[in-house]
Amino acid sequence: MLHPKYYLFDTGVINSLNGRITAESVKTPTIYGTLFEHFIILEVFRLIHYFEKPYRLYHWRSSHGAEVDLIIESHNRVWAIEIKSSKVIQPKDLRGLASFMDDHPGAIPLCVSINDLPYQRGNTPVIPWKLLFEKEYSGLSL
Repeated sequence: MLHPKYYLFDTGVINSLNGRITAESVKTPTIYGTLFEHFIILEVFRLIHYFEKPYRLYHWRSSHGAEVDLIIESHNRVWAIEIKSSKVIQPKDLRGLASFMDDHPGAIPLCVSINDLPYQRGNTPVIPWKLLFEKEYSGLSL
């Protein structure tokens, strides 16, 4: 099911509200991963509005608990994006994406991570996060 998901406008404000005011306090893998995901989604949202793209953003979760961090829908395409704060992506990291692709075979899968170079994990391109914001990637054209 596609769902809206709410994000605060700034990761610094999130950290402050949670009492995380030092660099050390955001270095745990869970917190860093959450903030990285939040940052990517905020940047996608910002660029969509800046360039006045008619895209809609969703979070996807199946009835069995599989999740995809970001679904971007345009009038003729759907991108399913998994956001990972690690350099090496394992097949288990893409289970939610695989589940989404089973239900939506026409969607374009993508994994955004902190790796330095793009590579392929099965049918899913894994790209450095900065590449997502290049002039055009996989037709996403943010």
